[in-house]
Amino acid sequence: SHHHQTDLSASQLFALGADCQSYAKSNGRKVINQVCFSPDGQWVASASFDNSVKLWNGTTGKFVATFRHVRDVYQISWSADSRLLLSGSKDSTLKVCIVSLFFQ
Repeated sequence: SHHHQTDLSASQLFALGADCQSYAKSNGRKVINQVCFSPDGQWVASASFDNSVKLWNGTTGKFVATFRHVRDVYQISWSADSRLLLSGSKDSTLKVCIVSLFFQ
């Protein structure tokens, strides 16, 4: 069975840089819109046109979780303490994910 979620390699993580940047990467047929490292470097989040925000471990590149929106996700942003992940969607919603609640 083919894993739907793919882990990011260290080289891919480093290629993304250590800060937020927009880039177009064909991920299957869906395009990732933005990739954003958390300020503490512990997490990497991606906003994509498949109505989701995906979260990876910034150190190992392991896939962690998917957060769903109703429409395309255009932008993501981390709080300064890396605890909150905000995502803005085409459906005019802004979601706040308390990442630290998932991984204590």
